Amino acid sequence: MISKWDWSGIVQAGSGLLTVVVAYCALSSWKIQQKSAQVNALFDELITEVNEFIRHSVVPAQIVKFSHIRFESHKDYIELDKSLPHPEVVYVINEFGNDLSKQLIAALEPCGQNSSRIKSLLVRIQLHQPLGFEDCINSCNYIIWQHDRMQAFAMTLGSPHMNWENPMVARSVENSLAITAENIEEHTNENYAKLLKYITKTYGIIYKKPKKAFKSDS
Repeated sequence: MISKWDWSGIVQAGSGLLTVVVAYCALSSWKIQQKSAQVNALFDELITEVNEFIRHSVVPAQIVKFSHIRFESHKDYIELDKSLPHPEVVYVINEFGNDLSKQLIAALEPCGQNSSRIKSLLVRIQLHQPLGFEDCINSCNYIIWQHDRMQAFAMTLGSPHMNWENPMVARSVENSLAITAENIEEHTNENYAKLLKYITKTYGIIYKKPKKAFKSDS
């Protein structure tokens, strides 16, 4: 019976199937290489943008520091209303707050633009579904959160006509006092280190085993 089989047809069919399999594997390999190249390029853009954000954050952080120095230097000022919580802060806001606020808001503009571009890059990278990308998002969000904190500080400085006896206003002042150049730098450095660790690890996986760098359903 075997001798009657159409061996030439079987061989041709098998050869055709093998060609399809090889072509599929080649296409899959090409797709993962393209995805890897795109993600690597986006990570490069992200790191550049985060570096620019950090560089642009230096000046506004110094304005925050200078504002705290002003608070401290007025603690024993004779004209303070001692019935208020943190009267030295209230005095500085009333006397110098508008100018400090304008300086800070202007200084924040460049890193605000960086922040928008970082958010856009995170969305673009997320479309490729790299594994563990939540770590990257969290690190970036903590870094750009420093912009939002300094912006809130600026808004408090620029509000001299608030009812200082109101508990909510007093709480706002307390929250502003918690924003310092030192903890801005601490948050930034800590999360920048986490970001670099994630990207370095992902680069390594993409280089050695690119298929394992992405979610299987991507």
